[in-house]
Parts: sequence; structure tokens; C-alpha cells
Amino acid sequence: MYQEEKHILRSHPNLFIRSVSISDTPFSYYNKNMEDISYLCNPMVEPFVYETIKDKLERYSKETPDKEAIVFYTPEFERQSLTFGNLYRKSWECAQGLIKLGIQPGDVVGLGLPNIPEWIFCHFGIALAGAITLGFSYLSNDGQNIVQALNQSKKCTAIIFGDSAEKIDIVRQFVSGTNENGRVLKTEVSSLKYAIRVGTEDAGDFPFTYGSLQQLAEFNFGIELPILLPDDVCIIMMTSGTTGQSKLIPKTHFHVSSVLPMTNQVMRMEKEDVIFNSQPFIWIGGYVFSLLNLGNTLVTVTSYLNNISTARQFAKLTAKVIEKENCTFAGIYGPSLLEYSDGEINCSSFPLKCVTTAGFPLSTNYASVIEKVARRFINVYGTTELGSICYKEIVRPEDFEDYSVGSPVRGIEITVLDQAGKLCKRNVTGEINVRSSVRFLGYLNNQEKTIEVLDQSGWFKTNDIGYVTSDGQVVVSGRLSDVIIIGGWKMSPVHLENVLSAHPDILDVKVIAIEDKVMFQEACACLMKKPESTTTWDDLKALIPNKGITKKENIHNRLAVPKYHVFIDSFPRTISGKVDKKQLKEEVLKVLKVK
Repeated sequence: MYQEEKHILRSHPNLFIRSVSISDTPFSYYNKNMEDISYLCNPMVEPFVYETIKDKLERYSKETPDKEAIVFYTPEFERQSLTFGNLYRKSWECAQGLIKLGIQPGDVVGLGLPNIPEWIFCHFGIALAGAITLGFSYLSNDGQNIVQALNQSKKCTAIIFGDSAEKIDIVRQFVSGTNENGRVLKTEVSSLKYAIRVGTEDAGDFPFTYGSLQQLAEFNFGIELPILLPDDVCIIMMTSGTTGQSKLIPKTHFHVSSVLPMTNQVMRMEKEDVIFNSQPFIWIGGYVFSLLNLGNTLVTVTSYLNNISTARQFAKLTAKVIEKENCTFAGIYGPSLLEYSDGEINCSSFPLKCVTTAGFPLSTNYASVIEKVARRFINVYGTTELGSICYKEIVRPEDFEDYSVGSPVRGIEITVLDQAGKLCKRNVTGEINVRSSVRFLGYLNNQEKTIEVLDQSGWFKTNDIGYVTSDGQVVVSGRLSDVIIIGGWKMSPVHLENVLSAHPDILDVKVIAIEDKVMFQEACACLMKKPESTTTWDDLKALIPNKGITKKENIHNRLAVPKYHVFIDSFPRTISGKVDKKQLKEEVLKVLKVK
């Protein structure tokens, strides 16, 4: 039997947060009477921490002021570090400068910087000022992806940008410049008032810099900061936008604080652990959760992986940094992990206590890094909307299963529903739905999209296809929106990608849908092969009938073999490292000359 120790309901506009603490309760208790249906629940055990970012930074600055909070490495292996004491002081100064500039509580401040010290100062400073960070990336030369996001927020009063001449040029496409006080002269962003440039590049049309902001703080030291509440929004994160325009997802101080109670059952991090993070801070998979929740030292690089062709170089830098800083945990993007499988990259710190990766389900190809790189390997399945959903912990290569994402983290419920909205039996594929103890607030200023994915009971439609195994593991087999419909026959690209990527000369493959007037859609295989490879498409498509996709005598043989194929040098990628399918499709259509 079990004992329910606490049930807390807290109301908040568009937010329902439930914390159920269970003592001495085995996970199987909740499923022993439901072994045949696709429902999983892992209840909360540890209590949530009801704090703000300011509470956390202030506490660490007092308890461990001289402990290194963050260590930065450039691609040239130059090192820069910040202690918790300096981090809090610099963030406080930034907050005072922003307030003097004119930033009000609830304002949105766009932040377009890589993993550099100024990103940390500005994000925490924005939070201390009661404002909200909206991180953006430079995906197009005309900056229209930035304009769309900033306008969608409806309250973006300032942007902080720069660190390179190229990025400044992109901002020039929608901001004509500022006066010496940072006031914007002309812009396509309706609410934008101020622009703050970071970096030493000569940009006369943007004279107001981060240094100018620091001077404002020095001249006006002692400005009182606003009172913050844990339910105040502190950051807006964007979905990866692999199939179109990104959606904006607000996160509160409480959201940031809830990560540890939900995930540390799996991660088992301690304060003494040194964490390496190779992902951009603006992505939920690269955000500074461990620094804020445990006071860990975080190690990062100022240049991150955006293209598969640089994976070997990036992996070498990663190994060198991990070894120099004696890191014990590492979050590493999947393709970079495979670079360690051949043993050519050495690191005396391997095996680490734990390596985590996230972003997509992994095939058994990744089993080759187990034991070489870490004593424990954790693949995290999650969404920007909900954060971590499932984890798959692996300690031996033989424990690896194709595309299994394991079990729910604390505070998560999972169902798999068929097309009629009915609960599937175990091992039956359907759409994965998730309900979290900490629900996201909905898409910012986009009620229509929110209603599409979130029902009144708090169930979130992930748009992922998968199933629950007999032993309660979740397997993700693709995206609902990725299913290609060829003459009424539905094909999941993931299965075909698995077959084609198994060829030793293929580095990566994506199968996308091409519109067709007769069949509705046709499949196109986009293939990236080794530079010296002489492999042809005939060699590759011969694999398909032999790998369980279809049989030669089956009527679906023609449908399973893509009508189109393209060999490319590299895939366009989003800021989180995922393939940008929208841009990929545009490039493929140009090559195929298909309208």
C-alpha cells in the first residue's frame, strides 16, 4: 500500500501545478492493474523548490562566492571563468543598467548571443530586473525569423545582439541603428525601443554597447530591483522550428526550479560534479539548469556544433576541454558522440560518471560509445513545452534498444492513443500524449496552436508516434506530421532512414515528403555519404526489400522505395542541432526542379 503525504494545488493564470509526494511506493504499483494498456505514471517524491533565479544566485554568492560557476572555452582553447560571487555581482549590475535604460517588469528583451559571459550576465540581469529573456538565433541573412519572434512576443522593448560583424549586419536588416543612448531610430519590430550591441567590432550605427550599459549601472548604483515571484515568467524559449515557424514558450522561475526534483532521480548529480555542456544556452537542452538547481560548476564552449561535417573537430575540442576541467558529467549532442566510437580521440577523463544526450531517439549505433565514454549513458526524451519526459539509462552496450527512450521521469504521465483518441494496448503504435506535474503556459500569443496540443485535463499532444512495450518502456518511432502519405499508404520516414543509414558509406540520411498531384506525396531520400564513396543510389535502394521495409513481391514495393533521391554535402540545421526540414525541402526542390 502507499501513503499520500502531500497534495498541493496552486492556481495561476493558465497554469496548474500539482505535487504529489509518495513514500516507499514502487513504480510498478501504479501499473500492476494496467499491464495491458499504454498508460505510465511516475509520481513526484521530492518536493518542488519554490524560488526565483535571484534567490538561487544570491544564496550561492553567499555560500560559495569563490567557487567557479561557469568556465568558457573558445575554439582556440582560451579559458575564461566566473565565480558565483562575480556572476551575481555582474548580473546585478546588468539589471540596474537595464532598469535605468527604461526596461520595466514584464518587458521582453531579445537576446541573440552565443555561449559567452555576456549571455549569462544579460539573461540573469534581465530576470533580476523583472523582465523576460527571449533568446533568438540568426537563421536567415534578412533576419526575418528574428523579426517574427520579436513581434510575436508583442512586448519586446530591447534587443542585445552582436559578437560578430556578420550578426550585426543581420540586425541592420530590420533595425536602422540607434542614437548614443541606445534608442532605436527605425525598426520593423513594432514595440522595440532599444538596441544594445556586444563586441568590439566597429559599428558606428550602433554606438550603444554592453559597456555603455555597465556605465549606466555604475552611475546609478543602488537602484532598487523589483520584487520577483516564482510564478513570474523569466524566459521565453522557442521550439526548434524544423517544419516551419518556431512557437514561443514562456517559462517561469518555478519551471526552472522544478527540473531537479523531476530528473535527479535519474541523473544523480551532486554539488561537486563538474558539468560539461556543448549546447547553446537558449535551447532547453543547453540551458543552465544544473548551475541554478545544484550550484554545479558548468563548463561550456563558445562555439557549438551546427553542421555534421565539423563533428570530428568539435569532438576533439570537447574531449580536450573535458580532460582539462576534470568534468564528471557531460551533455553531448548525438552525432558528436559517435566520433568517440573509433577510439582515435583520447581523453584521460573517460569514462565519465555519466553522459547525456537529447534531441532525438537513438539507434543501436550509439551502443559503441557505452563504456568508452561513460559509466552511465542517458538518452533524454523531451519537448521544449514540457522539458524532460522520459529517460533511458544504459550501463552496458547490450542494454541498448533501437529508439527506446525508457521510462517517465518524476511527475510525468504518458498515454498512447489511436486515431480515434482511444487508449492503445501495449506494443500498439499511436500518438504519445504527456501530462506533467508542471504544465507549460501555452504558446505565447497563439491560443489556436495551444488548443490544438493541450486539452482541458492537461494532456499534451507531442505529435510523436510510438508505443509502450510490455515492460513499460516507451519507444519513439517518428513524428505524426512526418508520416508520408503515398497514394493513401502511410510511410514513416524513420524506418527507411534506419535502413539506408546502415550502409557503411552513408553518414546521414533524411527522408522528406514531396507533394505529388497524383499520389498526394512522394518520398525523397536526402543522403550524405563519405567523400571518397562510390556508392550509387542503385546500391542503396537494393537494401530496402531486404531489410523488412517491404518484400519484392509485395504491391507496396514501389511505394516503399523513394521516387526521388538527392546526394548532398551537409544538412541545414537549426540552433539546437536538428535538421532544418523546411530549409532542406527548399534546397531539394531547387535541385529536383519539382514545383
